[in-house]
Amino acid sequence: MDKPIIAALHGHVAGVGMVYAMACDRRFADETMRASAIFVKRGMAPECGMSFFLPRLVGVPEALRLVTTGAWVEAEEAKRIGLVDDVSPKGEALAAAQAYAADLARGPSIAVDLARRNIYRALTATLQETFDYELLASSIASGSDDAKEGVQAFLDKREAEFKGR
Repeated sequence: MDKPIIAALHGHVAGVGMVYAMACDRRFADETMRASAIFVKRGMAPECGMSFFLPRLVGVPEALRLVTTGAWVEAEEAKRIGLVDDVSPKGEALAAAQAYAADLARGPSIAVDLARRNIYRALTATLQETFDYELLASSIASGSDDAKEGVQAFLDKREAEFKGR
């Protein structure tokens, strides 16, 4: 996807549902959220990308524990291990996700898109390839109207008003 994808999680998040959540850029959970890589509890191996996303979020040892046991992870533990980014009171995950989305929408969309792409590309790139891509992305972003507005707002000591151009 070319745009940030944000999940709001409530209640049970298991199996493929957990994979869909992990595929998102950010995950906001409420305190009722429980997650499980439950495949093994059904005699199945992880699928739909679980083996790709899970170790990138929680690390290899934790991913191995989750996929080999199918253990349920409560919201606070999910945050501690990196499976979710934020835990809100019951019923408030959607509001937290929407607030984050609104903050992104007020930002410089070209720079946000390029920064997001930099992070994902760097996961499989060498350091030199990352430098090269960052240089290209920086050149594109710095030529935007939003970059000019960002610099002018800094000089004027005011909040920038980005237009996505």
